[in-house]
Amino acid sequence: TQVLDALAADASYAAALLAGEMPRGIEDVFDRAGLSLFPATARDLVMDCSCPDHAVPCKHLAAVFYVLAERFDDDPFQILALRGRDRET
Repeated sequence: TQVLDALAADASYAAALLAGEMPRGIEDVFDRAGLSLFPATARDLVMDCSCPDHAVPCKHLAAVFYVLAERFDDDPFQILALRGRDRET
């Protein structure tokens, strides 16, 4: 709620997101609320794969992270969707 209120209070955040860009300073908004927009460490991610490779991340998980990064680059709303907020919200 704190993050949503802070983003709503500054129209530049909404304008950047609607233009398909990640707003400058958006991470600061999350920091002030004691949250993180992006995972800070590998411990913030649940990584599980059924392949026999014991490396973490295995090539499958690495591929998922690569595709996610591409999607986030293409549409910054995807990182917010991962946090439970769709474009309309």
